[in-house]
Amino acid sequence: MQTKILEMVMQTKILKSLTKYNILSIEQYGFRIGLKKDNTIYKLMTKILNGMNNELLVGGVFCDLEEMFDCVDHGILLSELNFSGISGKDHQLYHSYLDDRYFRTAIYSDSDNSNKVSSWPKVRHPVPQGSVLRPLLFLLYVRGFKPGRSHRIFKGRKKSSARLPSEGK
Repeated sequence: MQTKILEMVMQTKILKSLTKYNILSIEQYGFRIGLKKDNTIYKLMTKILNGMNNELLVGGVFCDLEEMFDCVDHGILLSELNFSGISGKDHQLYHSYLDDRYFRTAIYSDSDNSNKVSSWPKVRHPVPQGSVLRPLLFLLYVRGFKPGRSHRIFKGRKKSSARLPSEGK
């Protein structure tokens, strides 16, 4: 609970900085006051229907970026935070939040009333799962990707699975 409160405070600081320096793209509807995913869907459908009404060929490429969350380079992300106006002690807080993190998986088995527990490997790239900050930090990370065409990143959900690391890996 305390971690979530800290994350919400950190998120508020990022959003203030992003707003102050006008960093988020106008195409990004998530985390913007008064804008929702519904706005994005409406804008997309309007463009599709206008194209079809004008007898244009309409197509789209939609990518599932779920796995990209696990490839975030902390050095690049920290640079993006610095560029976005997060500096000094606030930047040190994000550095501490991302680095020197470890994870472990525990699975309880009802059948034999036992726990199976993995080792404690170091987290090297992902933004912490379940974090309030995860989607916003990811948006900052990919902010620099500016292809020639319009693009949007949608926050989505999908079921994920977990496995225990094999011995020796």
